[in-house]
Amino acid sequence: MKNLIYAGASVLALAVSAPALAQSNDSTVTQTGTNGQVNIDQSTSADSTSTVTQSGEDNITDVTQSGTNQTSTVTQTPPAGDLNTVSLVEVSQSGSNNTSTVD
Repeated sequence: MKNLIYAGASVLALAVSAPALAQSNDSTVTQTGTNGQVNIDQSTSADSTSTVTQSGEDNITDVTQSGTNQTSTVTQTPPAGDLNTVSLVEVSQSGSNNTSTVD
């Protein structure tokens, strides 16, 4: 009888902890103005979404995602007529079924 209780407790512990291993992370960053920087790291997760929207000067974005079904969208809009604007986007994704859009 004790073995049956221990086995039941072990199965219950595994069932409760399984969702913690497959996290879903969502992040949304919107910046307006000068000298904006963003760094997002979503590691070892599934079905995560990262959305970054930046406007103004000196936009820098760095997104790192690892896992499955990751989605990243980065939109940068420089000021009208400004030729000295610095915009840098770096997206690194590892795993499977990941997509990234940079505009």
